[in-house]
Amino acid sequence: MGFSPGQLVAAFSQGRETTKRFWLVLVLSLPRIVPPLSCAKPCANICAMNQSDADRQFMRAAFDQATESYNQGGLPIGAVMAENGAVIATGHNRRVQDGDPIAHGEMDCFRNAGRRLRYDSVTLYTTLSPCMMCSGTILQFGVKRVVVGENRNFPGNIDFLQSRGVEVLLVDDPYCVALMRRFIQEHPDLWDEDIAGR
Repeated sequence: MGFSPGQLVAAFSQGRETTKRFWLVLVLSLPRIVPPLSCAKPCANICAMNQSDADRQFMRAAFDQATESYNQGGLPIGAVMAENGAVIATGHNRRVQDGDPIAHGEMDCFRNAGRRLRYDSVTLYTTLSPCMMCSGTILQFGVKRVVVGENRNFPGNIDFLQSRGVEVLLVDDPYCVALMRRFIQEHPDLWDEDIAGR
C-alpha cells in the first residue's frame, strides 16, 4: 500500500534526523506526476488544477534551483523566468552564499535575465510565495503571470500581487513544501534572518 504526498510530508516533518533524510530522498525520488496537496485554504483562481505541462516543467526547473542552493548551504528557494515555452533565466536564493541581503531567488533570476525592454510576456516561477521585496520587483517590471510552488512555509504576498492585476497560480507542490520545511527545521536562524522575523 502506497502513501500520499501529504502523508510523506507529515511523516518527514515529524521524524528524527535519520528518518528525515530517508523521507526527503523518498519524496524527491517520487515521480513528478503525484497529485498536489490540497490547498491550506480555499484559493479561488489560484488553483493547481490550472497547471499546464509547461508549468510543471518550469516549476521542476525552479525546484532544481532550490535544491542547488540547499546543497550549497543556502536557502532552498529557486526561480525560473520563461517566455514562449523557453527558459530565459534561472536563479536561486544567494543570501548565504554571497552575503547579499537582497539576493532572493526571484531577484537572482531577474539579475540573470539581464536587461529587457519588457517583462509582460514572461512567466515567473518561484518555489516559495514571494516576499514584499520580490513582489515589488514583479510589479515594477510588469510581470503579468507568476506560478508559486507553495505558501505553507511562508504566506508571502499572493493577495497583494493579485490586487495589482498579476495572475497567480499556486500549485502547492509537495516537493517544494518538504524541502523548505526541512531547511527551516535545520536552520531556523538563517530562515529568521531571511524573512526578518516575520
